[in-house]
Amino acid sequence: MTLTIPFSDTHSQYLEQVVSSGKYASPEEAVQALLERELLNRERERINTLIEEGFESGDAVEMTDADWTFIRKEVKARLSAATQ
Repeated sequence: MTLTIPFSDTHSQYLEQVVSSGKYASPEEAVQALLERELLNRERERINTLIEEGFESGDAVEMTDADWTFIRKEVKARLSAATQ
């Protein structure tokens, strides 16, 4: 996909600086790296939210052998259903 994006003078100058510094080979590469960092940050935020929800869900409960047996059985059933 090719996009044409107008940048402010400040952003254009910054892109020129990072490319001329050798950190990136082109403005396109710099913008792609910025987008990748944004995607990673979003994923980190999502994971942190899930972790916080886990902490807020209550006290931890020790897993028993019966719990693990049930989980294994459920996983096998779901895998079997998914491959049929």
